[in-house]
Amino acid sequence: QCNYAERPDAGICQICDIFGAPGLASLVSFSDFMGYDVKLENIEGKRHMRIMAVAPGSLFRGKIFFRNLKQEEIGLFLIGMGIQDKTTSRPLLMGRLKYRGELGGKTIGRIKYILNSIRISSYSQPVDCIKPDHTYTENELQELIKKLVMSAERSFEGQIHIVDEVKELERV
Repeated sequence: QCNYAERPDAGICQICDIFGAPGLASLVSFSDFMGYDVKLENIEGKRHMRIMAVAPGSLFRGKIFFRNLKQEEIGLFLIGMGIQDKTTSRPLLMGRLKYRGELGGKTIGRIKYILNSIRISSYSQPVDCIKPDHTYTENELQELIKKLVMSAERSFEGQIHIVDEVKELERV
């Protein structure tokens, strides 16, 4: 674990460099990812545990803004979000009880993200396939995602291991 605030001379890991750490600003900003046509369910579990959960497969839309990241780092970030070849992610787990898989006989914690737009700051270092301060949306965005992910796969060849938490949970 890196601790940039206490030992800046020791360097910083890739994750803290992208997302920030105490004393180091994040290079990524998100809009709120808002539910799109989401249906809420009241679920009651054991010992009177009650939660309100979104139905499995619910979609959440949002935007991402990057500052000073390399093309392959943006691609790596997208892979981590489950967004690899289109603007919609693979199913992901979300919520504090996500690893339970179910509560009260109902599946919980499975959602998808839809990326509405990507933009990099005009103050960022140049990125080959992204114009600074241009907001990429719709058809443009899908092609951009493919380029960014391919760049990450080339740069981090043999180092990327995708863990599909939803599939792993279903095996248990």
